[in-house]
Amino acid sequence: MWSASTRRLAGCLVAALSLGGLGGLSASAQDLAPSASAPMQMQSKAPARFEVTVLRAALEPGGIDPDAARLHKLLARRGLSYGTLRVVAHQRDALMLGEIGSVMTPNGRAYRYRPLDRGETGFLVAVDWGTTRGDFRMEPGVPLILGGQPKDGGQLWVVLELR
Repeated sequence: MWSASTRRLAGCLVAALSLGGLGGLSASAQDLAPSASAPMQMQSKAPARFEVTVLRAALEPGGIDPDAARLHKLLARRGLSYGTLRVVAHQRDALMLGEIGSVMTPNGRAYRYRPLDRGETGFLVAVDWGTTRGDFRMEPGVPLILGGQPKDGGQLWVVLELR
């Protein structure tokens, strides 16, 4: 048979469970305990940092803009040829998930980008530039290059980089 103190303790436990007292206590303890996903939760609050460069490339000789030298090396490795390469717009943005960044290109079209989801090493990013639309998985150090829109006898290229 159970002693009086054991019956009292059992009664308190039943009362606490029926009133949700232990459920509340357990949730509070759970909130205070470190979890394995805590670092990822903290990182998910950090913004996605982008660098956007709009370039005008043309076949006529004109040289490489010194501000475009780094991107010239990247584009040349991909087999793109041109006689002139100029930076026409450049900006940096820090965007939270769902926020929209935008840069106006010289042909009057807005180039918009929005981080949709965070992965282990990068972001899923929605991009919209006129008829070019898509979702792209981006990682730091791997630029997204979109181009081909005409401007003054050349083409506009947009380089989106995750920093």
